[in-house]
Amino acid sequence: MTNIIEIKNIEKSYYPSRSVRVPALTGLSLCVREGEMIAIYGVSGSGKSTLLHILGGLDRPDSGEYILDGEVMGEKNDSQLARVRNEKIGFVLQDFGLIANRTAQDNVIVPVIFSKKSLREGYKRCKNLLDKLGIPELERRKVSQMSGGQKQRVAIARALMNEPKILLADEPSGALDSTTKEEIYAMFDMLRKEGKTIIIATHDHAIAQIADRVLQMKDGQLSEC
Repeated sequence: MTNIIEIKNIEKSYYPSRSVRVPALTGLSLCVREGEMIAIYGVSGSGKSTLLHILGGLDRPDSGEYILDGEVMGEKNDSQLARVRNEKIGFVLQDFGLIANRTAQDNVIVPVIFSKKSLREGYKRCKNLLDKLGIPELERRKVSQMSGGQKQRVAIARALMNEPKILLADEPSGALDSTTKEEIYAMFDMLRKEGKTIIIATHDHAIAQIADRVLQMKDGQLSEC
């Protein structure tokens, strides 16, 4: 397998005030093979979310190199980064990130609106995704009327909408009960088997049962578990 992600010596710090520097990532390096599922563990504040934000092009490192699917991300301006995000990366969040007063269809179709793809084809793909994820009955239901598990399935459908190569999930099971967690993990396992590259930041060690690699984040660095 080829590497779809390569990051080398990434440094990232935050400055809550002019005189205070808080390092988040310190010389971090990571290679991810295409089709691999990686679980990243770490306590709050260890740098997991910062790493995902950089991998997803939502934030930039202070220094270091990031290559995504052959593209050097540090050479891209904000609009180019947005294009890469929309075409190659899907995000799944702990709080789902859905528009509560809109339907599943309205939420899932959002990535297509910001792409050059046909809306007609987008609605067709939306329907197919909801069928695939076992929630066709939610197509016209508002998010505010859904359970946590249903919301997370809708969020996964939205993340898959533009057929990204990579899924980034930040605590995707944090708001779910144990039974629903198992269902969501089975869904990630299915997507991995279909060839998606998946990186999950989590506190839940159950994800290790399906991950290809388990990494520990501590003090802005990664180590194999």
